[in-house]
Amino acid sequence: MSNHALSLMEQSIRRAKEKQGEEALAEELFRRFFDRFPETRTQFFTKTDLDYFGVRKFDIIVEFLLDTLKHPNFAEGNMCNEMMRHQVYGLNDKAYYLGLIDSLMESVQAALGDEWTDQLAEHWNDTTNGLKAFVHEGAAYL
Repeated sequence: MSNHALSLMEQSIRRAKEKQGEEALAEELFRRFFDRFPETRTQFFTKTDLDYFGVRKFDIIVEFLLDTLKHPNFAEGNMCNEMMRHQVYGLNDKAYYLGLIDSLMESVQAALGDEWTDQLAEHWNDTTNGLKAFVHEGAAYL
């Protein structure tokens, strides 16, 4: 993917943070995720302070996503390592990872509102599909 695509992705994330604030974006990310997987709230997040952890998790997922463009070889191994590390918590369903990725994109899209363009959607879809491919590869090792 081009530097232009990376720049658009970074700008969209920065703009979403400007419009909504990091805390609100993180809340939206988890609201969407818990809407998809309500069981995870009690299964994995009962002892997690989402007010603190939510922003950190949002930033971590963004970093994984952008690394897919910046450093694809690193991103692939890093995603596998992340999935293996989370097995300690019993999180081995790849659907959860895919749901977080989708929730991230949907949260940014909602924050941008009318600023979300077809071109931006195309770059986000291409990039999230790349990260999802890494999730599928990582799941094969679990």
